Amino acid sequence: MSCTQKQLVLTHLRTRGSITTLIATKRYDCFRLSERIRELERDGHLINHTPVEKNGRRYMAYSLVDGKQARAA
Repeated sequence: MSCTQKQLVLTHLRTRGSITTLIATKRYDCFRLSERIRELERDGHLINHTPVEKNGRRYMAYSLVDGKQARAA
């Protein structure tokens, strides 16, 4: 069974700590990382959105909040 992009991104977050659009595009052919992050958040995962500026370029880095999921209300 092949993994979905959402599963690949979640596994990357759990094993590598953070992910950016560039990494997602190069490693997983995922061109809509922000949508995969929204899907994971809808599934209950708590994800940090950290703005990064490097060499005059701005981008977002995403990471799991201590690998936790939001609690059901």
